Amino acid sequence: MRVTYTQKRCDSGDGSSCHCGGTENRPPVTFIRLGLVLMGLVLFVLLCGCEDKSGDELVVVDKTPAIVHVTPDPTDTPAPTATPMPTPIPGLLGGRYAEKFTGGGIEQDDWSYRSEQVSFTVEVVEEREMFGKKNRYFVVDIYLQDITALRTGFSRQQYWGELQNLKTIARSYNALLAISGVHYQYVKRGIILQDGVVYRESVDRPRDLCVLYPDGVMAAFDAGTYDLESISAEQQPWQVWSFGPTLVENGQARSGWDIPIAAETAPRVVLGYYEPGHYCFVLTEGRVAKAKGLTLDEMAQLMLHLGVKTAYNLDGGDTAQIYWQDARLNAVYKNRDLWDIIYIAEPLEK
Repeated sequence: MRVTYTQKRCDSGDGSSCHCGGTENRPPVTFIRLGLVLMGLVLFVLLCGCEDKSGDELVVVDKTPAIVHVTPDPTDTPAPTATPMPTPIPGLLGGRYAEKFTGGGIEQDDWSYRSEQVSFTVEVVEEREMFGKKNRYFVVDIYLQDITALRTGFSRQQYWGELQNLKTIARSYNALLAISGVHYQYVKRGIILQDGVVYRESVDRPRDLCVLYPDGVMAAFDAGTYDLESISAEQQPWQVWSFGPTLVENGQARSGWDIPIAAETAPRVVLGYYEPGHYCFVLTEGRVAKAKGLTLDEMAQLMLHLGVKTAYNLDGGDTAQIYWQDARLNAVYKNRDLWDIIYIAEPLEK
């Protein structure tokens, strides 16, 4: 819309125009009011977000809505649930080496035996590289869930019984596999404890001692450092053998024995221990065509080669024999009868 203003002129006496207070065409009042309203709106918008604090300084006021934090009503905290502990698997080995055992029943072949509680294999090794001479030895690798599967037996099934051959003694105990023991009547002193029963308490001071405990641990004690009370302090032993010496202890081979048989090359029989429930019997032939025999130092090195933690020497020479599948396996220089054996069988009934 276009608005035109007109002005009414008047003439003065001198002919000049003047504004003598005559009526002037002014903008309508409506438009003046509209302009004032618009100016007010602009000022309102400008001043709405500002606040004059000092008279000459405008401070911007933050108009961001305040954040209100609402605390929920307290509720009962649930009691923590205890994590259930796994149920221990019974047996010396627990659930380890499960593949070594059967779920029930017996599996047997020419060189192995497996049941739910007992597992072993028999290996025959012939070599000449390790010590630069002919060597033939047997390794029985044994896994047991029950320590009563490893037992000892006397000739004629009695303490101080008369001599018998290995096969006869093993049969009388229904042994699955057996080796010769410590020939205990030959040694007049020394603790004799078999299958948890004490038969002799005297200590043979010059000899190391080997103890097998019910929890499966096998420990060797140095000569002169033990008696029956000290080895029974924590638990009653299951087996005790007094012969020796100890060949390997804590994974370290020993040497330097001051005994006559140490340097002889002869047949040897040794008990080996890996961990509770895992053992080995090792027999080396000697004094025969296929094998010259080993010294104690060489036997210690062989046991170390097999990876045992502890190795304990039993009576060797002509006593050294091994029984499996109802026959003696090893060749012997002389056939010697025995007073005791160490054997594997199914565990005793509880």
